[in-house]
Amino acid sequence: MTDDFVDTQEIDIVRPGRHTHPAAHTYLLGRRLREIRQEQGVPLGQAAAAAGVSRLWAAQIEGGETLDLETMGHYAKALGARITVTVEHEPGADRPTGLSAVPTQPQCGPAT
Repeated sequence: MTDDFVDTQEIDIVRPGRHTHPAAHTYLLGRRLREIRQEQGVPLGQAAAAAGVSRLWAAQIEGGETLDLETMGHYAKALGARITVTVEHEPGADRPTGLSAVPTQPQCGPAT
C-alpha cells in the first residue's frame, strides 16, 4: 500500500545546548498521539481497544505518563501512525563532559 500523502511531524526531543527534563519527551509524544486521535475523531476507548490497551493506559500514554516505546508504538499504529526514533551522532564531535573512552578487553575464546 502506497500513501499519496504522508503527514509527518518531527518532534525535536533533544536540542543541543539545552537541558530538557525526561518527562518533556514523553509529554510531547503523548500530546502528538492525542492530536492525531482527536483529528480522526476517534474516541479514547476505541483507540485503546484497537491498540490492545486499557482506556486508562491510553490516557496515560496521551498524558505523557509513560515511555514504554513498544506500547506507544502499538497505540500509534492503531491510529494509523508510527513512532520513529532516530539517534544521530556526528563523528569527530566533542565528547560530552565527564565521558571518557573505555579500553576494550581482548576476548578470550577457543583457539582456532
